[in-house]
Amino acid sequence: MVTAITPEHHNQKFLRDGANTNEKERDLLPTVETLTKFASTSASYLEENRLYWKLLTNRESVEKAFNSFKLYKEQLRTLHFNAWVRYAVKVSASVSDVIIEKVQQTYGPGGLAKVLEAFITAKGTKDVVRRLETKLIDSWKAKNILMEEALSHLRLDKSTDPFLREKLLNTWVKYGNTKEGGIEEMVEAIDSCGYEMRVAILEGVRKIEGTDGVVSSALSHLMTYLEERKVDANLVFKSLKLDRRDTKQPRTLHFDAWVKYVAEKVPSSFSKSLRKKVWNLYGDEGRVKMLGAFITAKGADDVIHHLETELIGSWKAKNILMEEALSHLRLDKSTDPLLREKLLNTWVKYGNTKEGGIEEMVEAIDTCDDVMRVAILEGLRKIEGTDGVVSSALSHLMTERKVDANLVFKLLKLDRRDTKQPRTLDFDAWVKYAGKSPTLLSKSTLKSVFKIHGDLGILELAKAYSHRDEDFGNLLNFS
Repeated sequence: MVTAITPEHHNQKFLRDGANTNEKERDLLPTVETLTKFASTSASYLEENRLYWKLLTNRESVEKAFNSFKLYKEQLRTLHFNAWVRYAVKVSASVSDVIIEKVQQTYGPGGLAKVLEAFITAKGTKDVVRRLETKLIDSWKAKNILMEEALSHLRLDKSTDPFLREKLLNTWVKYGNTKEGGIEEMVEAIDSCGYEMRVAILEGVRKIEGTDGVVSSALSHLMTYLEERKVDANLVFKSLKLDRRDTKQPRTLHFDAWVKYVAEKVPSSFSKSLRKKVWNLYGDEGRVKMLGAFITAKGADDVIHHLETELIGSWKAKNILMEEALSHLRLDKSTDPLLREKLLNTWVKYGNTKEGGIEEMVEAIDTCDDVMRVAILEGLRKIEGTDGVVSSALSHLMTERKVDANLVFKLLKLDRRDTKQPRTLDFDAWVKYAGKSPTLLSKSTLKSVFKIHGDLGILELAKAYSHRDEDFGNLLNFS
């Protein structure tokens, strides 16, 4: 249903100038103002409804009704225009280009936006929606309308249907993409709205393809706004609508921003009851994200301990396979090494509670790609008591993959100095692998071996190459 456009009414206090306001008058004022505005709005709607039924009774064509109301002349006949829009979508699934042009000339972008809204809501033909959208964007472009003003033409509010909001915002984004500096201007426009409206707009924009930059920046600004006011974690959770199940559209970006906000700005407000709510909605992956955020933010040890214990307890209760538990960590090549090590430490603790845990951990590592396997081994080798896991997983990597030995040397980061953590296990495994590899070692690799691992490193390689006369000669003459 298309709602009426009604003029704003100034508040009237109904008090004598300079008079002292007594308590009864104070109590009366909101009631008088509310009733006055309600009466005015109701009268306008009744008049609009009368005009609408008049059109339905006459059953004129959409074009003829537009002309009979003289809407092409009188821009301020708002009630007539509202009634006509309602009538247009009631009796027709489309409207002609002639009428669209007249609406644009008389009512401007705001009028076009209203007609577009009506046909989207009434599920008009794709053709009419496309033509109205194109005309609206062209109207904005012709006047070089600022994104903030264009946003105001859409007349969005908290009660706007989510589907309609997304469709209208899609038109707005298309216009923004035609402007130089459009992303920055869209972000500024969103920032100009009230807190709850910003959340609603982000909710719509995030579903539109190609808006990651806009959403990310606007969401960051919103979180800064909240940080400055130290808003309670639970209130922000509800405001971002994270307390609702949404299986079709995971709220990853909103949830990640909230997690970071809680861990870095208001960790003390992350209560036990709120934790329970988060776990119910976001499960083990939510637990992992929260644990990771508190680790990154260098949160209190007791909080991290509680989060880790709850995560391991959840995995144990479901008897989660090590491969699935590893996937919950969402590790990739870009994960900070310290964070990766801490999360893997939690994973290892869980593995140590399982019968056959070592074998299952190795199998889980084997399912990853080569680069990720190396990254995981890099983290595991720093964790006490993981020699068996690392040795087996590394052996599998060397056996299963015919990877260039020079590349493996770099993947294992054996070309880097690491005095605090000797890479004996990794280096020994690589030497054996290199000795069997058909690929010759490059001079740069051999120089790195000598520079970092010294004479003993070269000697170990020489032993591995002793059965390969020609390659052994190259090995001795690398300098």
